Amino acid sequence: MPADVTARRAAAKRRSLFFALAGIILVADYLTKAWVVATIPVGETHTSWGILHITHVLNSGAAFSLGEKFTVAITIISMMIISAVASALWRATNAAWATGLALILGGAFGNLYDRLFRPPAPFSGHVVDFISVGKFPVFNIADSAVTIGVIIVVICIIGGKKLTGVPRQDGSTTDNAQVSGHE
Repeated sequence: MPADVTARRAAAKRRSLFFALAGIILVADYLTKAWVVATIPVGETHTSWGILHITHVLNSGAAFSLGEKFTVAITIISMMIISAVASALWRATNAAWATGLALILGGAFGNLYDRLFRPPAPFSGHVVDFISVGKFPVFNIADSAVTIGVIIVVICIIGGKKLTGVPRQDGSTTDNAQVSGHE
């Protein structure tokens, strides 16, 4: 089989894996929020384990309830960010970058779903938050994924990792810094 066909298949397999990770985050976020909505009235705490509480909160803003009066704008900006992240994930050949971007994508889609389809109205729906740890603001699975994804991407940037590497004969990639001898 020609090397370019092997490389394309390897790239397709790699993309599928990371887009599947984004999908798993989206499904986990959706299912946990559905459970919270079905079982815990808004504002109430259902379960507590030490400093960890499951508390149903609605968030009309962005992270930590910032921008509560700009829900429609936040929704539109989220759509643009999702588009940019999906494009970068499609191009990513570095596994660390792809992991970070997949986590961001899955989490962003999870919260976008709430903004589009939850009350009070399309494009201004409130995000369901439910994980409460001590005095930290209440958050959800999507928020956690985005936060971890951003941390991974920042580490990649600080570490000089390239989004795309140089393809090898077997379809895997090598970081550009390693190929040029600048580690």
